Amino acid sequence: MSDDRYGMALRVALEAVEIGARRSGRTTRMLDQVRDGDVVVCATAREVDRLTRLLAERRIKARVTMAAGHYDVPRPRAPGRIHFDHDWLRLRYLDAIEGVRIDLEQFAPPRPAPAGEAKP
Repeated sequence: MSDDRYGMALRVALEAVEIGARRSGRTTRMLDQVRDGDVVVCATAREVDRLTRLLAERRIKARVTMAAGHYDVPRPRAPGRIHFDHDWLRLRYLDAIEGVRIDLEQFAPPRPAPAGEAKP
């Protein structure tokens, strides 16, 4: 692939959003929306433990789980909703950006270096 400016710009934008949103109450706002029977999806086991504890303090019986990718997301029992931790969402977007880069490389694989030139 000749140029990945879009992917780079999207990664930088995601990082800027993440930095700007730190300590802004994202998790608290999400937890305020969670009800009994809902599912909360997290990116890490540590966050599963933390959110499980916070929901227990609120006496909310929701399932908090870790999902490695978007195909692993469990479905709530009706009529529950799914809530996504902000880290899981950021990683999902980064994964989608990387997927586009991989797709584009299949159309235009990198050219081999000319003979005698060192690989970067």
